Amino acid sequence: GKQLKFMRKLIERKYRVQLQLDTLPVLMRSKNYNYAIRGYPLGFKSPPVGGGPSKDIYLYNHLKFSVTYNDDVEGGGYHITGFDVHPVSIKHDMPAGKTQVDKRDKITSCSGMSVENDSSKYLALEDNGSPVPIVYSYDITWVRNDKLTWSDRWDVYLVASPD
Repeated sequence: GKQLKFMRKLIERKYRVQLQLDTLPVLMRSKNYNYAIRGYPLGFKSPPVGGGPSKDIYLYNHLKFSVTYNDDVEGGGYHITGFDVHPVSIKHDMPAGKTQVDKRDKITSCSGMSVENDSSKYLALEDNGSPVPIVYSYDITWVRNDKLTWSDRWDVYLVASPD
């Protein structure tokens, strides 16, 4: 009810989530368009169909993180040099007979495969009064990059972005 309406309002107002890892803000990047933008949107509205306003609102509930790192030769550990996110909207398959999941449940809609945005599987926040079960999930890819040094890790944040 109220929480769903509130979440829809936040998405309509284009609220963004801000996360940090090792003091680096998370970035959403587009290599095709050569830009990076801090944070990620909570969700999105579908484009209008037939000229009328769109009421379809979707939630990003799966986060694909990419963490770039290199060796810390002096300290004997690693340096985090990048923190990217690709948000995905997916209506997860709920375990049989359940409306909620706990940490022991296996979520088959995102285990062992690459989760991608697919319009037939988006998680819609419908405004019809019925509850919407939401499962949040994530995956992490660790990317070793010895070319990006610790001292240059902030350079991408200084480049102009569409914000």
